[in-house]
Amino acid sequence: VISQFGDLLTWGNGRNGQLGVFSGIDSDIPSPMQLPSFCDNKLVRVVCGSEITAVVTDHGEVFMCGRESSTGMGASLARNYANPTQPKEVEGLTGVTQLAF
Repeated sequence: VISQFGDLLTWGNGRNGQLGVFSGIDSDIPSPMQLPSFCDNKLVRVVCGSEITAVVTDHGEVFMCGRESSTGMGASLARNYANPTQPKEVEGLTGVTQLAF
């Protein structure tokens, strides 16, 4: 969920890092947890898959977290993570306004 202030809140099953929480935090989050800011930008879009989450900032940058090894989406993220990970910017994507899986 994106708040009215452009912050991301995630919860649920995060065993594959799709909630964007850092290592050391339980991967199952029972209630909404706010994630740290994304380069001090507001978020304007969020798209969730079963094992991956992507967000778009108000500057058109894309950040992804989770596991996406089947389609190669977000090439730098196309590996299986043993622990939840911090969202990472997808380099080469600029001016993005919409996403879909």
